[in-house]
Amino acid sequence: MKIALFILFLVDRGLKFYFINYGSHFLNLGVAFGAISTKPKLVIIIQLFITCLLILYFYRNNLGERVRYFLLAIILGSISNLIDRFMYNGVVDYIDLWIFPKFNLADIMVVLGVLLLIILELNEYFKNLKSRRIPRG
Repeated sequence: MKIALFILFLVDRGLKFYFINYGSHFLNLGVAFGAISTKPKLVIIIQLFITCLLILYFYRNNLGERVRYFLLAIILGSISNLIDRFMYNGVVDYIDLWIFPKFNLADIMVVLGVLLLIILELNEYFKNLKSRRIPRG
């Protein structure tokens, strides 16, 4: 699974290189939906800080295997977008589905990692809740 996540990271980097040099792309200076686009340096500082915290959390805690994979997806997606911010002063978005704002593979990795972590936590919460119920009788 780790290898697959690193391959996705490399594919995202390759696609960004391709679309910058040969294809059509959009440079997002802000965060989700272009928010805070007038302060790109602030966005870099915030994203760098959050990514560093996630990396520290990843290495300093004894996490389950699935949690580690989901966190790694978030971290790698964030690092790919951080590389863009340092190289191009914004994130290179190359997927345009018309019904969504433009995005990239790194964004998908971050969003899926967060969603899967939420689902995992909700599953654990309801499993624990169910085991604490007092039987009626």
